[in-house]
Amino acid sequence: MSQDLRRKLILSLVGALILYIILALWSDWQEVQSALRSFPWQWLPLIVGLALINYVVRIFRWHWWLELVGVTISRWDSTRIFGVGSLMVMTPGKVGELLKAYMVKNVTGTPMSVTAPIIVTERIIDGIAMLILASIGLIAFPEPRAQLVAVALLAAFAAGIVVIQIRPLALRALAFA
Repeated sequence: MSQDLRRKLILSLVGALILYIILALWSDWQEVQSALRSFPWQWLPLIVGLALINYVVRIFRWHWWLELVGVTISRWDSTRIFGVGSLMVMTPGKVGELLKAYMVKNVTGTPMSVTAPIIVTERIIDGIAMLILASIGLIAFPEPRAQLVAVALLAAFAAGIVVIQIRPLALRALAFA
């Protein structure tokens, strides 16, 4: 890393830290302290552990998809690219993650048209997972209409999976659309 880039990175981190402190002090600091005191800290190791497992699974899935489309890349480079792409999740619609396709192109020469669909697929799968989790949460909600919506969503997902798995049915559905 160049000295100039390192200096800019350190200045950015220091600036972000200062901004964070200012925002924390400007907000209702007593409420923040109260929330921190009442947080069940015994759950923190489990929360962090599950988050780490999530990222390990995502890294393996990312590398598996790269192998599936024929990209030859080391696990180390693949993991580094995944990590840098994960830093881009704050961009609107997570479009910054398309940087991963560009980085794979730089490392392996694979065209972005081969790897960009992987990133789109990740977003679709994340969206489906969120809808499934929300549906499961709605089932636990005491309102009968919410439970009905949840069951309908889960049934639609199950039907969609069945349609996708039966090729003639999937082709008819695509022709209908």
